[in-house]
Amino acid sequence: MQLVEVPEQSEAPRRAVRATSPARRLVLDETALLALGVPPDWVARVLEAPDADALMDVAEHLPPEAAEAALKIAVGERPEPRPVAEGVTGFETEDAKRAFVIVSDDALVREALEAGWEAWTVFLHPEQRKMAYRDYMGPARVSGSAGTGKTVVALHHAKWLLERNPGRQVLLTTYSQNLAADLRNRLHPLILNPKTRERINAEDLLGFAIETYRAIAGRFPRMKDAYEGEEADFVRQVIQENATLLPKDLPVDFAYAEWSRVVDVRDLHTWEAYRDAKRRGVTRRLSEPRRKALWTVFECVHTAFAREQCLSRGELFGWLAQWLTEHPGQGRAYDYVIVDEAQDLGEVELRFLAAYATRPDTLFFAGDVGQRVHRYAFSWEALGISVRGRSRTLKVNYRTAHEIRELADRLLDDDNEDPDGEKQSRRGTISVVRGAKPEIRTFPTQEAECAGVAAWLDTLKARNFKAREIAVFYRDEAQRSRALAMVRASAYRDCIRRQSIDLHLCTMAEAKGLEYRAVAVIACDGDIIPSPKRLAENGFISNLGEIYETERNLLYVACTRARDVLLITAAGSPSEFLMDLANPALT
Repeated sequence: MQLVEVPEQSEAPRRAVRATSPARRLVLDETALLALGVPPDWVARVLEAPDADALMDVAEHLPPEAAEAALKIAVGERPEPRPVAEGVTGFETEDAKRAFVIVSDDALVREALEAGWEAWTVFLHPEQRKMAYRDYMGPARVSGSAGTGKTVVALHHAKWLLERNPGRQVLLTTYSQNLAADLRNRLHPLILNPKTRERINAEDLLGFAIETYRAIAGRFPRMKDAYEGEEADFVRQVIQENATLLPKDLPVDFAYAEWSRVVDVRDLHTWEAYRDAKRRGVTRRLSEPRRKALWTVFECVHTAFAREQCLSRGELFGWLAQWLTEHPGQGRAYDYVIVDEAQDLGEVELRFLAAYATRPDTLFFAGDVGQRVHRYAFSWEALGISVRGRSRTLKVNYRTAHEIRELADRLLDDDNEDPDGEKQSRRGTISVVRGAKPEIRTFPTQEAECAGVAAWLDTLKARNFKAREIAVFYRDEAQRSRALAMVRASAYRDCIRRQSIDLHLCTMAEAKGLEYRAVAVIACDGDIIPSPKRLAENGFISNLGEIYETERNLLYVACTRARDVLLITAAGSPSEFLMDLANPALT
């Protein structure tokens, strides 16, 4: 049985349909709305809704299929009715029957929200299920804006592979240790059978590469710790020691950027390879003699790694890519590799994954180009991975409240295209969850900001928010002390005393892929974001457009980690990005 809320009836005559209503602008009539699953009692309300906000309010009372259609109409996209059996109305389709009582949001979403945080972290919306539970005849990629469930699709695809292929091994991997740990935690409520769980692992990409190298070479590769910055410090030191070999107008910072963004990211080991390399993401033009001088310094870096009996990150992935290419079928512990946050893969890392794959459907990627902050765009096809015909964009946002998504989307372009011509558009994305309006607050001083955020945290405590459901994000580690002071001044101060990691504090970059009920994005001051360090790179490492794009992406990432409640703060003069958020006309 399905129950549908019936709108209140009034004796007053209904107002005329406005020609400017979203439904009327798309030339939709009563027949079309019935075919889309709108119940007869609600057709007039959909037609009469004067604007997008009013139509979204109406959508809260509709069955899921009709609600999704109404939300598409609200954003100016004309929905197409799904094929139904003869004599069956859209309102009677199986999709429309998938809920019993619809009074606010999608009933399945509401049920998942009420089931607790752990269950919510692996909840898969029916619109996403068809992408997770299916065969792909080659490498596949799912994309979409924040909140559309890319990570959950990846998790469920892993589950589906395990169920369909008894005895085979699956790896979930991503670029950071924090996110890999989050993936491991999410697997527990999703895969209950201990025997099945033995066949899946979640590990960061560098850890996966080290494990593979150890199995092949029979020894543990010595690495400078990339996560703690040890490798970067080591390379900078070697460059500094050989700075006299550099042209006088090329500083150490530029040489390091050239190493990390051109040389190591592709594992270039010969002068000819570097001479002919396209310098993607680096703006300063270099003559061949100047490149030759830089290469002399980079040879010193390679020699220093060899002297320390260490591998750089690029050398590790490059060695593995070559060995795996030369030894098909050997050295592989996993049959399937699923990569989350794939937009931040580097070239040599993708070469490694391409070489690792021995089955057409070994690789599955999930990512969002709007969240790229670590790497520049490059052609996947040129490195042997084509997702043409197997790339899908998620459009139903059920993990981020409409109000938060609408605010965050002001930071990004509506449309993106990668170097292989694959397009991702944010147009037509619909949110099925409504929430509180995000707050943007500017304080005169850091002390006032601290008190304000602490008071906000106190309100969450009064509403019974658990510490693990809350996060505080900042641009970089220099602002961590501000975050700590805020928590210490709040009702969650015991988290700091116990050195608990329940209430999560981290940089915007470290927040990628994570999800919380409530998020505070603090210290969005004008002299913090965009980062002065990044702005100083303008003209000799990066161009201003790229810097602003990645800085906006970082703020977008931080804001969209919130499911229900979002607070954005600044002390003193706020970042220009906050003015864009507060004034949509400026974006």
